[in-house]
Amino acid sequence: MIVGSPNLPNTKFAAPIFSPEDSLYLKNSSIDMSRVLSSVHHNGQKIDMILGNDMLSWISAQPDYHKHILPSGRALEQTQLGIIVHPVPRLILWHKSRVPPLYEEYQLPINIATVLMDSSEPEDAMTKLTHQIAQFWRVENLGIENVSVSESTKKATIDLLQVFYKTVKFNKEGKPEVALPYNGNELRLADNYSVAYKRFISLVATLKKGKNLLNIYNEIIVGQEIAGFIEKVTTAMMKTKGPKYTIPHRGVVKEDSLTTKLRIVPRCV
Repeated sequence: MIVGSPNLPNTKFAAPIFSPEDSLYLKNSSIDMSRVLSSVHHNGQKIDMILGNDMLSWISAQPDYHKHILPSGRALEQTQLGIIVHPVPRLILWHKSRVPPLYEEYQLPINIATVLMDSSEPEDAMTKLTHQIAQFWRVENLGIENVSVSESTKKATIDLLQVFYKTVKFNKEGKPEVALPYNGNELRLADNYSVAYKRFISLVATLKKGKNLLNIYNEIIVGQEIAGFIEKVTTAMMKTKGPKYTIPHRGVVKEDSLTTKLRIVPRCV
């Protein structure tokens, strides 16, 4: 999705500044420096358009796409739209000896995220409508109750941020990686392989009954793999230590949808 709107954030563009090592890398890689540095003419100007992740994943899947990791850690992508230069990654979110501050403007977004993620969106139209009407009568939405984040939510949020800070890193491709924030019950988790396999067999049989649904389902999976959203599980992965869980998935068909008629939904419970 590409968004262009006069209501975009008042963010000013700043051209990247390359280190001598970065400049030498670009020269040795036969990358035209004049194209890379041409963005300096846009310094101080407002952003006119935001590219969504779905568009960026499509760009990165094109055959003429190339990604470089510069000596500074900065990523540079050669795309059909031109050269995209990423900021130097900085993973220091706060000093290790300090706890992140909990200002009011910090608490509010947390509370909003909690409300929005409180329940999954119903699939059928009538249940969805009932759910939306019920939202009007929730006391916290009416302002009767205090909508500030509870102490338990504050602690859980800080714990998650600290786990993120301790485990986040960039891999060789320049992509961020972070460990899953386990809650302590992961040792009781079964691998669920046999259940997932049975549901997969049932899924294939169901998709075959629909009009070209199996092929569309396969195209979505292949597209996600090309874009880097998912990857094939190897034998080496299965032999690694630590908890493992096989997540079943299913297809949800919405004939009235203007964009995606079929979407894949994980069945985690």
